[in-house]
Amino acid sequence: MIFITETDVIGKDKVIYSIERYILVDGEYIPVHDGAHTVYVNGAKQGNKTQLEKLMHDFSCIKADDMYFSQLAAKMRFFKEDEKGVEVMCRVMEKMRDETELATRIENALEMIKGGKLSFEDIAQYSGLSLEKVKELAEKKSA
Repeated sequence: MIFITETDVIGKDKVIYSIERYILVDGEYIPVHDGAHTVYVNGAKQGNKTQLEKLMHDFSCIKADDMYFSQLAAKMRFFKEDEKGVEVMCRVMEKMRDETELATRIENALEMIKGGKLSFEDIAQYSGLSLEKVKELAEKKSA
């Protein structure tokens, strides 16, 4: 799992921190080899020293001309400046907006179901969900 953070959450002025897991047994640390790996990348560490610092710099750029990596800059130009790329980005953003709106409607409906004061028909009307969806949510909640 990789976390790219805005700031140096560890506070040691490094660009990357690898988290290792250990089990403490009788005062001895034994490494855990479960295949899980956690890495924190300090997004604030931007410079031109390492490839990773350059990448963090590019992630924060708003203009492709300011970027180090040409392939990343080309993609940014496509999505921000090319008509087809802008269309693609608009569709993606609309889909994200629709998914967020649906999640909010579902969350609101679940709260109304939990409250137990409204009929399923009222919940459907107020949440904008179908009556079938409200009933499905209620069934899942009671299971």
